[in-house]
This record gives sequence, structure tokens and C-alpha cells, in this order.
Amino acid sequence: MDCFLDKCLYAISRYIMKAQNKILINIHPLSKQTGGLRLKGLVKVSSHEMPLISIITVVFNAGAELENTIKSVSNQLYENMEFIIIDGGSTDHTVDVIKKYEAHIDYWESVADDGIYDAMNKGWLLANKDSLILYLGAGDEIQRLPKEIIKKLYLSDTIIYGKVDIGRTTFNSVVNWKLRLGNTIHHQALLIPKRLNLTAPFNIAYSVYADYDFNARLYKKGCYFLNSEDFHSFALPGGVSSKLNHAEMARVSKSNFGIFWGGLSFFYFYFIYPGWQKFKAQFK
Repeated sequence: MDCFLDKCLYAISRYIMKAQNKILINIHPLSKQTGGLRLKGLVKVSSHEMPLISIITVVFNAGAELENTIKSVSNQLYENMEFIIIDGGSTDHTVDVIKKYEAHIDYWESVADDGIYDAMNKGWLLANKDSLILYLGAGDEIQRLPKEIIKKLYLSDTIIYGKVDIGRTTFNSVVNWKLRLGNTIHHQALLIPKRLNLTAPFNIAYSVYADYDFNARLYKKGCYFLNSEDFHSFALPGGVSSKLNHAEMARVSKSNFGIFWGGLSFFYFYFIYPGWQKFKAQFK
């Protein structure tokens, strides 16, 4: 929920870039850039002793923030991770940063896309089919991975989630009836087995809450979610509750859980949630 502003800015910047590309395409045709260890024949696989984690980062014009994320991933002690970066055709130094750390990246590409969830879908499809998938935004960092649980759950359908620090606030994800109202899970501490959904999982008709829609579908399907105290990540602060897209949140809720929950979601996020956030802020 707190990442709404970041997602909006990301979507707007990509929209502007796409418009510019339509003007410039006939003058300077855009080409897709790719790289990484996979293209050199180094392909990682999952095993019983060491299940594979696929970390996916989508980025657009955020080179400085991306560098922090790359360092966070490369510093992890877990020995079997693949790192995939999907860049939306950045015009700043983002691609230079990617090339600087190419030895730590399994696959990367840079080409204009149709928004954040289109990019996230690309990353999902590129991940190993037997891996656990984790999404990190540019600037997000892994604090701690639940290594022992991951090893015990090789080829399991269990989804593992943890907590996320956002600035000075810790977001403790929960998976219960509250997920029917709105997204209660942050993707920075969420490992989803790709085997649960081999096709592109994000509905790009949702501009902000396609990740909530995917989480809701997994929950509705009866997937097992396991909370781990050893799973801890950091997310760049961003978004304000007053900017919440309550209409889309309610639309996702209604689509997955029916008109009652959709209506309740709209009422809660339009009338109650903003006031509750202001009340809490008085004591910080």
C-alpha cells in the first residue's frame, strides 16, 4: 500500500518515455540490449541441496538506486541465486550501472516496455521454472533470507513471506481475511514458487495493484503461505496513504472475492484508512 507513489511515478515516467519513443523511433530506431551470465553459457539450476532463488528487479532511470540493490543481492551468502534485471529503456546511466556489475547478473535486458507490470511479467517468464521468485525494486535490499526453510521446502508449493522495513517503519505482512480488503503482503519479502503459475502472473489492466491481484488469486486458490522471522528486507520509502488508489484496490478485491468485499474495501480505504494513518502519525 505504501508503495503507491513510487509505482505512479514509475508508470508516468514510462508513459512519457513511450511517447518520446514514438517521436524518435523513425530517427533513432530503438534496439534491445541484453547481457549477463546466461548469454555466456552459465545457467543455474535448482537442486534438493540448494533450491534456486530467482531475484527479479525492474527498473527505469534509477541507476543510483539500482546499484544499492545489486550490491545487496551480490552480498548474500546464499549460494544459489539467479539475478534478472529488466530495464525499460532507461536514458540515464542505469545501463552503465548494469554493465558495471554484469558479473553478478544472470540476465539483463534494456528495451522500452508497456509499464511496470509488463516488465515484471517478462522477468517472471525468464526465471527458472523450479525456482522461488522474489521481486526487488531499484533501491530495495535483502536484509536476511530464510535459508534453512528454503532448503527444507525444495519443490514445495509453499509461499514464504516475511517483514519489510520502510524507512523507520516495519511492515509485518499478514495472510488472513484482511487480504480480501487490500494487499497485506509486500513483495520485497515474498518468495513464490514459479511452479504455482508458469504463465505471466500480472494483469496489466491494473496500473498499481496487479501484485495484489496475483496475491489474492494465490490466496483464493488455497495456496499455503508460511511466515518466517528469518525473512527480512528493506524497501525505499515512498507513497502516502492520502494518495491511495482506493478505487483500483476495491476493483481487485471485487474481482477476486465478490461485490461484498469490494464494497467493504472501497469504504475502508476511502473513509477509514486515511484517518487511521493520520492518527498513528501523531505518535511517531
